[in-house]
Amino acid sequence: MLFLLGVLLRILFLNSQGLSHDELSAWNRIGTYNFAEVLEYGVKPDMHPALMQVVLQYWVSWFGDDAWVLRLPSTFFGLAAIALMYVFANRFLSKSAGIFAAVFFLFLVFPIMHTVLARPYALGLFFIVLMIYSIFSLEDSRTRKQYFLNSILLILGTTGALYTHYFAGLIAGIIGLASLIYVLRVRWIFLIPSGVISVFLFLPHWKITKVHLSRDGLEWLGKPSADWILDFFVLFFNNSIFLLAIFVLVIGLFLLNSRFKLTHRSRFLLALFAAIYIVGHALSLIYTPILREPGVLMALPILMLGLGDLIQNMSSRFSHLVIFALAFLFSFHSVYESKLSETVHYEPFREMVQLIQEADNLYGEENILKLCNVTNTNYLNYYAREIDVSLDFEMTLIEEIDEIHQLARIVRESDKHYCILARTNRSQNVIQLEIIRYYFPVVVKHVGFFNANFTIWRRGERKARKFGREITPKTQPDLYTSWNSDTSDNEFIGDLRIPVAMLKSNDSYVLILADGWVVNDLESLNFVVVAERNEEMILNDDIPILYQAWDQMKLIQISGKRQFFTAVEVPKEIKDSDVLHVYFWNRNFAKIKIEKPRAYVIQTTH
Repeated sequence: MLFLLGVLLRILFLNSQGLSHDELSAWNRIGTYNFAEVLEYGVKPDMHPALMQVVLQYWVSWFGDDAWVLRLPSTFFGLAAIALMYVFANRFLSKSAGIFAAVFFLFLVFPIMHTVLARPYALGLFFIVLMIYSIFSLEDSRTRKQYFLNSILLILGTTGALYTHYFAGLIAGIIGLASLIYVLRVRWIFLIPSGVISVFLFLPHWKITKVHLSRDGLEWLGKPSADWILDFFVLFFNNSIFLLAIFVLVIGLFLLNSRFKLTHRSRFLLALFAAIYIVGHALSLIYTPILREPGVLMALPILMLGLGDLIQNMSSRFSHLVIFALAFLFSFHSVYESKLSETVHYEPFREMVQLIQEADNLYGEENILKLCNVTNTNYLNYYAREIDVSLDFEMTLIEEIDEIHQLARIVRESDKHYCILARTNRSQNVIQLEIIRYYFPVVVKHVGFFNANFTIWRRGERKARKFGREITPKTQPDLYTSWNSDTSDNEFIGDLRIPVAMLKSNDSYVLILADGWVVNDLESLNFVVVAERNEEMILNDDIPILYQAWDQMKLIQISGKRQFFTAVEVPKEIKDSDVLHVYFWNRNFAKIKIEKPRAYVIQTTH
């Protein structure tokens, strides 16, 4: 019954959630390829081994590429992994231990999601559990047939892990080394050749692996903090401290009841998980950040089975009560509190297309300037084709300085009445929003999603905006004593230093406006904002932590009287005692008059 409920939750997720960025990336690398071309065009551009991409390539060629079809292989392997966890526990630990361990993977959002998404994690989870099962079975073997069969399973599990995900390969390597401790020496004659054969079977992939390793690594992920594992468990338990506390309480009761005595199998499993995490954390610090939450999920059955072994010391009635209480609590929380069926877990490409189509129907496609900031517009057109349209955008990437200058030119020259910006899974410099708003000042609609947002602007009269905080000559006159508003042709004009403590706010950025007059011809005028500490620029590895100098000529094409503007996000690393130094860089020494700037804290939804 519990397993069936877990299946139903996955069906709910399948029916309600569109494809994520990474799934659409995998789909986009599927083509009419032969096997060699799959490796060249589907696997090499990615950072994962070949197995999942190859599976998807042939799966789609046989059954089509509807979202639910793409996810079926992962769903099958994820459920198979959970079933195998139960089989393992029922044979080597206890039936209750298997059900206990399975409950977490059946009913919590994070494992549901990552055992359904068309990504490598469900396959990796299955192969890791298969490795553990085959090693324990090898140690328990008594006949030549059993030795041979379990060796085959071990080769299958190890090779599968190597071909599925590099972190799964690391887990497999650690399990293989640890098995030398668990398995008696007389059985090494089967254990060691199984590992050697698995490595040999992976050699054909080595050329592709070298290509992946030759890249810059995963530095963009950032090195893990000392409390990374705590953050992981909070995430695993539906981002709920309450559910994590319940779990800790239950394990505490198990330990007290067993008087802190663990079986040798439980000790091995717990030590094995600890070793996997320690090695992964260490490599992330000294090599490249390989520690990612979905990767650690593949090792988590080892921990949960080890802890589940403690339940056998409880009475049957109490253990069943605990298991069903956890199952009910987790499933209820996943559906109603963590919103399993709502678009809050990853990028909403399907919903973006729906919003664009609604705008086209309401305002007329011919009246809308369409912009997007996405990795690949094919990800949006995957869903656009369902309504027999193809989306075309004036811009598709808006991140680099030249691209932002191009954005300013496009919105300045556009004759459209409305402007749309759809952003998913890309960074967003807030100056983009202010450039668009300079020419399309009325916000018609704004929808925020996980790592994405969608906004419609229109032309019209500027309306009063909602500000979280204001720094103006009226509210903070002491800050403006060094600002001279007289006409000047100096290279640097103005001097305003705003304490960061006045500007910091969650989900916000700082908009700075200054009225000015250009007296003669001007080629360039940079509105500069720089973070300073003790009157010196704040650096991180010799790189300014915040230095922004937007050329107003390229943003608004200055002539006569203008309102200059810039917008910045205050980096979290900046201290409250630091300042933002605001001034103008007049590189052409033109005659300019600039009034005292005003700074406003803007909530990102306004």
